[in-house]
Amino acid sequence: MQWWTMETLGDSVSSNVPCIGEFMTDLSAIEASSSCVPALSAISRLMQVLQRSEFKANHAEWVNTVKPNLGPGIRERVQEAIASEDESAMEDLHAVRTEFKSALAVLLKDDGILAIPTVPGAPPKLRMDAALLEDFRAKAFSLLSIAGLLGFCQVSIPLGTRDGVSVSVSLLAGHGGDRFLVAVAQELYDALKAQAAAAWGLSA
Repeated sequence: MQWWTMETLGDSVSSNVPCIGEFMTDLSAIEASSSCVPALSAISRLMQVLQRSEFKANHAEWVNTVKPNLGPGIRERVQEAIASEDESAMEDLHAVRTEFKSALAVLLKDDGILAIPTVPGAPPKLRMDAALLEDFRAKAFSLLSIAGLLGFCQVSIPLGTRDGVSVSVSLLAGHGGDRFLVAVAQELYDALKAQAAAAWGLSA
């Protein structure tokens, strides 16, 4: 079994998905300045563009007809999706997704596991500064987009509570590797919890 880190994945994406460079240059200031792996921030941007396009195709008529009362944050993102007009690049975006899926499949093979944080940190607080909230969202999307964009399988393993906040780690395997991933998670669960407890100076 092989293990890969976020940095390994970022290097692999940069090297084997050359089209991703265009998205890396288009990253927002928040995305570029965050602690995300740049290639994964670009993948996150790709997923969001594809999501907006698919949302508009499937739900624009309903949104314009019903005019649902959506909460702040969600309302703005829905309006942005409905207002998007550039559909000409969708074929290119799907090609980048296919390249990324192939590159990650080659990296992981049949027995590879990618270990990533489930979330970038403690949950955002109520009335958090907008810039800090956007930074958290950018980091979160860079983690959530990998399995979501590619159709790979992912499992989150709870490790315990630290300073009142639940902590977990996520393991990813290639498309169709569900049974393999669950077996690995079951095998490692006790050991991972013990290591986390030892790191925190607690009894397992």
